[in-house]
Amino acid sequence: LKGEEHLIQITKELEIFTKKNKLRISRNYHDWPERSFTWKNDNLTRIIQIYLDYPNQNNFLVWGCVYKDKLGKRYWWKSHYKIVKVPLRWGKVEILFLEFLRKLNSIQESRLSLSE
Repeated sequence: LKGEEHLIQITKELEIFTKKNKLRISRNYHDWPERSFTWKNDNLTRIIQIYLDYPNQNNFLVWGCVYKDKLGKRYWWKSHYKIVKVPLRWGKVEILFLEFLRKLNSIQESRLSLSE
């Protein structure tokens, strides 16, 4: 996949981060260069995602969300996007991921809204 090479360059660091923080990683949703990191606590699913921007393929976007499915409906809270320019540098990505970990872990179920 075009753009995948940028994520491959930081794969080792992403895997270490995943293990250290007890996250689950998935790759290339819909055949697009991305990594999603998920974990659960307080009965809520939390996700940090980094993916190649479209159409500006000189950037990756990082965002996060917290969600819960209840009675067939999804309730969630989502963050604003942060831009990371290529080439990806682990130091910048790690700072954003740590920021998202702290923020997403602070979100309580009472802050979730019905998904549209």
